Amino acid sequence: MQEAINARLKETEQIMQKAIQALGAVSAEIRTELIEGNPTEVIIEIAQMHNSNIIVMGSRGLGKLAGLLLGSTSQKVVTRAPCPVLVVR
Repeated sequence: MQEAINARLKETEQIMQKAIQALGAVSAEIRTELIEGNPTEVIIEIAQMHNSNIIVMGSRGLGKLAGLLLGSTSQKVVTRAPCPVLVVR
């Protein structure tokens, strides 16, 4: 079990590093954290904890029907965030 957890963490770190490299140089502070839990709850909690100015997140585009039935994390964050949210598609 620990091997699976370690593999998942390693893969997650690689994905995060790739995203940071793709972003390039920016004039703002970028904070990254690897936290497990309900995505909406964790994003809101971290934004509040750090008194964030903005949340930037992606949209997976599940489609209208899936979005209506399941709701998306980005939709939930937009409605509950303590700051502006930029959803990138």
